Amino acid sequence: MPQKPPNAPLLELKSETSISISLTTLPESAAGGSPITGYIVQQDDGLGGPFSIVHNSMQTYLTLI
Repeated sequence: MPQKPPNAPLLELKSETSISISLTTLPESAAGGSPITGYIVQQDDGLGGPFSIVHNSMQTYLTLI
């Protein structure tokens, strides 16, 4: 089972048209013995609908427009 990051994502920048977030990651030695293969960012529509994946990569800084 994947472990949670040590800290919640940090809001770096927010505007009317975009949002930037960053993630402080665990050192590989603390990842439970398995290599980290990516980070998934999900978004909620705010209307009670399902979450949808908006990004899946090894990046720890992301800007969504």
